[in-house]
Amino acid sequence: MLLRYITDVDYDHSLLIWHIATELCHQREDWDKENSDKPEYHSNRKISKILSGYMMYLFIMQPKLMSEVAGIGKIRFRDTLAEAERFFKKKGIENSRDVKLASGIILSVDTSIKRL
Repeated sequence: MLLRYITDVDYDHSLLIWHIATELCHQREDWDKENSDKPEYHSNRKISKILSGYMMYLFIMQPKLMSEVAGIGKIRFRDTLAEAERFFKKKGIENSRDVKLASGIILSVDTSIKRL
């Protein structure tokens, strides 16, 4: 199911998708109550957040180190940022830097597909 978000998209697009997904999962504290009492859960959670942030750092600040994203990567990042700003404005979020609030709004969006 998730393989298409890795293989069927450009590298830079995949990086953005997974960075956003990592942030949303990180903000959702009740994601895995069953395993949240295990020490490795918190360690894995912390490592995934650090790795995601580092990949975005490379993507934006050091694109030459990631040759595939050197050109289009910054454009796609700006487009994604602009789309997020429009979404937040539509939802009445004035401070889009409020990650907890923004994540909560995104996670509350109904993504179910209605059958015809």
